[in-house]
Amino acid sequence: MDKRSLRKSIKAIIATINTEYTAQSSIIICSKLLRNDRYLNAQNVFVYLSTDKEVCTDLIIENLVKRNRNIYIPLCIDNDMYAVKYPCELIKNKYGILEPSGLSDTIKVEDIDLAIVPCLSASKDGKRLGHGKGYYDRFLNDDLYTICLCFEKLLSEEIEMDEYDRYMNEVITEGE
Repeated sequence: MDKRSLRKSIKAIIATINTEYTAQSSIIICSKLLRNDRYLNAQNVFVYLSTDKEVCTDLIIENLVKRNRNIYIPLCIDNDMYAVKYPCELIKNKYGILEPSGLSDTIKVEDIDLAIVPCLSASKDGKRLGHGKGYYDRFLNDDLYTICLCFEKLLSEEIEMDEYDRYMNEVITEGE
C-alpha cells in the first residue's frame, strides 16, 4: 500500500480510537520507555508534545523534569524543525499543536542523546509513517538514537520507505 493510502487507512482507525484506550495505552507505553536504558542514560532528550490522538508524553516530560534532564521540544518554521529547550512559552501552531513561541534556546541535533518521535503508524522493524510533511525526517540524522511511540492498533506490517525516510531504532507499543 502506498503512503497516501496507508495514511488514509490509519486516519480512519485513529478516528475510532477512544480516549480511554489512548490514556491506558499511553501509560503502558510510557512505563516501558521509563525503564529503557537509552532513556535512563540520556541527558539531552528531544520529545514531542502530544496531541489527543497520539501517545501522551506528559508522564515522560514529568519524569525528565524530576530527573533534572534537559528537555527539548520541536518547533517547525517553514520546512525546518528546531529543538527548543523546555520549559518555554507555548502557542498552538496552524495544525493546533503546541510548540515553542520562538527560537529562544535551541540545541543542535548532534548534541541530542535521544529523540522520542510520534507517528501515524510504525512497523515493528522501525519503519515510521508520519503526517507527510517530512519535518522529522529532515531533522533527525542517522547518528541520533530514536524511539518511536505507537499504539498497537496503529502498527502496520509494511510501510513504504523512500530515500529521505528515517528508520527508528526502537518502536514501543503497549503490546509485546
